[in-house]
Amino acid sequence: MKTTVRFNKWILMAMVFPFTIGATAQVGGLPNAGNMTVCLSSTQPYGVVPTAGSTYTWTIIPGSGGGGAITPGAAPNNIISVNWTSSGVCVLRVVETTATCTGNPVEITVTVLPGLLPGVASADQIICYNTIPNPLSSTEPVGGDGTYTYQWESSVDGGASWVAEAGGTTLTFAPGALTVSTSYHLIQTAGASCGTVTTNSVIITVQPELVTSPIWHN
Repeated sequence: MKTTVRFNKWILMAMVFPFTIGATAQVGGLPNAGNMTVCLSSTQPYGVVPTAGSTYTWTIIPGSGGGGAITPGAAPNNIISVNWTSSGVCVLRVVETTATCTGNPVEITVTVLPGLLPGVASADQIICYNTIPNPLSSTEPVGGDGTYTYQWESSVDGGASWVAEAGGTTLTFAPGALTVSTSYHLIQTAGASCGTVTTNSVIITVQPELVTSPIWHN
């Protein structure tokens, strides 16, 4: 009859501690243990403390859509990496075996955050020379960890180069008076290194300056 291989007590105790975003299962230099939240498309390392003579088999148990691809480590495969490729919630499981025994599964729940989609910036404008355009605005992005930072940028060469606008760090931005046609877009960055996206460009077209000829008279 099979007997159960005991996992190191430290591993079982560690399962009760929560993960933070970007954390990893503890072994070697990996500092945390417990359930985990990760960003879509990120690659994370996981591990357990090895027992002499044991090998380790890792699987991802599907849940509400979360999933990824496991890259095995060196024998005994107690350390792996996972590239998380679909958002949702799933379970990462490891089973320890020896030549004659199989241990109980050890699991953590992994929540894979959705990918980041950009917001939509306000409509293009046409203004007169050296006048102030209407303030710009954008909707929030969707996805990531739900916390975002912003930076408006401008371009006067049709988008070949962009310059960050001082003070343009919210969803709205009020440009000053313009004398050349200028494009604007908003860089939107999710917290926890969950990615950066860019809105559509808002093109503010500046009409040519009106230069009236001198007044002629006799």
